[in-house]
Amino acid sequence: MSQISRHNRKALRQDSVVVRGPRTLIWAWLACALVCVTFATPGTLQAQKSGKSEKGKSSKGASVSVEGGVVHACYIPKQGSVYRIRETGLRDQCFARKHVAFSFNTEGPAGPAGADGAPGADGADGADGAPGADGNDGAPGADGNNGADGNDGKDGVSGYQIKAGTFDVAANSVNQGVQDCGNPNFGEVVFGGGYKVRDATTGYLVEHNGLVGDPPFHNLDRWVVRVSNTNATPLRVNYFVICGKI
Repeated sequence: MSQISRHNRKALRQDSVVVRGPRTLIWAWLACALVCVTFATPGTLQAQKSGKSEKGKSSKGASVSVEGGVVHACYIPKQGSVYRIRETGLRDQCFARKHVAFSFNTEGPAGPAGADGAPGADGADGADGAPGADGNDGAPGADGNNGADGNDGKDGVSGYQIKAGTFDVAANSVNQGVQDCGNPNFGEVVFGGGYKVRDATTGYLVEHNGLVGDPPFHNLDRWVVRVSNTNATPLRVNYFVICGKI
């Protein structure tokens, strides 16, 4: 409402609000008032912004300060306009008894919860974590079962002995020594043998050091050492054979 008529100034000085008329009409006014307040311009909702007050002075427009989320206003049936009350710089009551006081909440009740949104995309894999500390040593395990007995081994060597001999090799000649371990028919065989040349470090050739005969026709009970001497002086050879019974 931009200006109050001279005819209604006396009515605007009334402090109490008395609504007369049919109840159906009152409810119609209130319904209209709700629509008007909702869609009214700021100049309409600030009561008496450019008009004169009941004392003939211009009332200054004040900023809206809604307390408790409730808007209080008055509806003028003859003009179909609405003005606010009970705010900073405004009246606490309607200007006239014929003006219908009403109020409404600025926010309605909370609506129902919306439907769940679609699941988001999987995030990127995180970086590998640092290696963990070494764990404690585990407790010793229980003793295992005894294994099965192995097969009997072959009979060992018996009658083990070493036989030795010596022979001389003249200058620029060949000679040999032979050692016999026994009878191979009774298991008496050669296990090995060897030699050592004395009186010289060079000028000779060991032609044979082993079993008698060429393989595979060895004589298993004899060992022979044959040496060729190319020196101008004779030399002596110590030789031996390892014998045993199987």
